[in-house]
Amino acid sequence: MKIVMVTPFPAIQGIISGGVAGVSYYLAEALTKIDGISIEVIYPDAPVEHEKTAEFNKVRVHYLPRVRGIGSAARMIFTGPRAVKQKLEQLNFDIVHVQGVACWTNFLKCPYVLTIHGIPERDVLFRGRFTMARSLGIKLVEGWARRKAKNVIVISPYVVQVLAGELKGRVTEIENPVADSFFEIENSCISGRILYGGQIIPRKNIEGLIRAFSIVHEFRSDAVLRLAGSGAESDYGRRCKKLVCKLGLEKKVSFLGNLTIVQMQKELSQASCLALCSHQETAPVIIEEAMAAGVPVVASNICGIPYMVKNGVTGKVVDPNNYSNMAEGILSVLSSENFTNMAQAARCEAENRFRASKVARRTCELYRNILKS
Repeated sequence: MKIVMVTPFPAIQGIISGGVAGVSYYLAEALTKIDGISIEVIYPDAPVEHEKTAEFNKVRVHYLPRVRGIGSAARMIFTGPRAVKQKLEQLNFDIVHVQGVACWTNFLKCPYVLTIHGIPERDVLFRGRFTMARSLGIKLVEGWARRKAKNVIVISPYVVQVLAGELKGRVTEIENPVADSFFEIENSCISGRILYGGQIIPRKNIEGLIRAFSIVHEFRSDAVLRLAGSGAESDYGRRCKKLVCKLGLEKKVSFLGNLTIVQMQKELSQASCLALCSHQETAPVIIEEAMAAGVPVVASNICGIPYMVKNGVTGKVVDPNNYSNMAEGILSVLSSENFTNMAQAARCEAENRFRASKVARRTCELYRNILKS
């Protein structure tokens, strides 16, 4: 079976700068290990000057450049989908798997499945100006593409909860994959070390996490906060750094930048907990990676996160708008007498749900069912 995946994808092997790119990277790698499967990737609207092709672990990736001088809406609705259609005409395949951007399916006449990774009309509410108008526009164009998809993968019950009226095709729940290597991490956690993984953007509530950490530090002088992810040099990132200085936490808070997979695995091996107190999330891969590594999670009690983190078992869920509650959750995990049990429970839960080889087999089974029908 020949598969073409249409998705954001890493530009450099081992360096991932987004959740969907990470999911696609892990899934593509796992699919190639299944007998009879070959896979190519198309990355529309990629941050490259000219079209280029690269190969990662038996996966050929076609990077299609962003069309200059055209707004994001036009790229989403027309130029991106048209570029996908034209590239597909050059390839030999059985099925197409579109990840993340529903509009990339606009001109497809072949068998395909769409994975809905997030709710972009909600995500955009935490980004820049004119957010409500942009949200309505995204809901209009993405909603149309979601409605016409005959086969849809959702990564969390939260997606169905929000988009139930738009999902007219067959819906299959398949959670995001985590590379098998995360399950092999030997946990040698450093007491008081708190890790964040993700972009430094308002939606992720980094300022709130820093304020909560300042409370944690009052009770745990050994506590440190390590922020891994791109965006530290953005306006928001600089604002976060100023807050760190204002609170006198310069020696306790580190901005690590975007890490390779190997570097992130090292951070996870030394973390006492992962903290992700976002305002909006669907099913963050970093939570799955932490659980696979045996790291308890402190995360928001909203959106799709409660479907991932079992409160008091694999971590704690907290109110992302309440710094004291966030701090209490972190302190609870750091000080828990059942820390070892919580870490083991997190890894066991991840093993049952998120291991890439298992997710790939479920995805491959869906491909075959679609082609049969």
